[in-house]
Amino acid sequence: SSFERDLENIYNVYLGYEEADTLVGFIGCSLMFETLAINNFAVLSSHKRQGIGEKLLQSLLAYGKEKGVENFILEVRVSNEAAIALYKKYGFIEIDIRKNYYEQPVEDAYIFQLTLGKE
Repeated sequence: SSFERDLENIYNVYLGYEEADTLVGFIGCSLMFETLAINNFAVLSSHKRQGIGEKLLQSLLAYGKEKGVENFILEVRVSNEAAIALYKKYGFIEIDIRKNYYEQPVEDAYIFQLTLGKE
């Protein structure tokens, strides 16, 4: 139900990646003024390591730039090395840590941010 509420919120945007009419990945965010917060990002396990996550992130960054976003922000599990490497590749930097942010299992989250200059 919380996912459905996210989809109905006019400030949220979700982009999906399909293969053979099947949704295999998505990225979701909240857009508020000049800040875009990435809230959800997932790729099916069977489709990981195929560049789908990178394509979704590229599309979301392009969307944000088109909308005048200056700051992108997100949380990521400290153990999610693949996601951390992807974010760093695109210029995100770690700005803080949130203790026990995630559940099942309980884990800390890094907060990453990408700041763009005004063009």
